[in-house]
Amino acid sequence: MASFDPQVLARQTGGDAALEREVLAMFLSQATDDYSRLAAAGPSDAGDIAHRIKGAARAIGAEDVASAAARIEVAGTETIAMARLRSEIDTACREISRYLASGEE
Repeated sequence: MASFDPQVLARQTGGDAALEREVLAMFLSQATDDYSRLAAAGPSDAGDIAHRIKGAARAIGAEDVASAAARIEVAGTETIAMARLRSEIDTACREISRYLASGEE
């Protein structure tokens, strides 16, 4: 399974390639920052940050990231859930970077 789905992204952006690149670049910069905020957040903020990560991931078809973030919304920032989210974000970011570098969009 791919770490993100270009077809979902295309539906979200109306097929606008420039907008697709912009959305992916935003995801790349914000996903890691949001994860860092999540790791430092207290219980009252963790759910909101996880929800933001989940929404951004779904907008680009990164369902594995969205699923991992949804787990944190429910279970909190337990170690296993946080490790899974970190791994899924890293995998999605690597795939997105390769996608952007290849000019496939």
